[in-house]
Amino acid sequence: MMMRKITSLLGCIGLTLALSGAQPLVIDFANDTEVNNTIATAQNLGVVGIDNTNTRRMKVVRGLINPDGDVDFYRVELAQTGTYSFRVDCTLDSVLTLYNASGTLIAENDDDEQGNNNRGNRDTSFTNADSGITISLNAGVYFVQVRSIASAGVLARFRYTLRIFDGGTARDFDPYEVDGTNDTFATATDVGNLADDFTLIP
Repeated sequence: MMMRKITSLLGCIGLTLALSGAQPLVIDFANDTEVNNTIATAQNLGVVGIDNTNTRRMKVVRGLINPDGDVDFYRVELAQTGTYSFRVDCTLDSVLTLYNASGTLIAENDDDEQGNNNRGNRDTSFTNADSGITISLNAGVYFVQVRSIASAGVLARFRYTLRIFDGGTARDFDPYEVDGTNDTFATATDVGNLADDFTLIP
């Protein structure tokens, strides 16, 4: 009798630990797919946060603002109510805008606003040109827009990486490396050509 109670207790403890343990992180990589210039044509990235398989999902999108005036919209579904981060890493001056499911503007960030813990891209302290938003949101559908602060010219076209994840602390990752696939000269990642105006073109 005592042995059965101990076995049952150990089973309950094991189940509790399994449920309370850290969920495995899966980084879903995607490429910017045109045409995604409006909310109606936003590229669907799927679920961010802990999905129905108890897996924590983070999105990483490799994007391109080109030609002049280009904007990119993405649709995400936030799995739980809580804090979420939207961060753009790029070499030029990006603007990040967040909308709710109805298309109402919720937040916008132009630059890394150092000293303001609720806004800005906290991961790139060497530049104030990278945009980011860290904000508490209800579960549901949201839309993210990435664009340049410049309307035309050299500064209006650039490559970027958009990261979307739950919480306020970024996970470590290499946006161009999956399972060590670019560790040698032979497997180097092709990032395109450098034009005369220093704009990366596909």
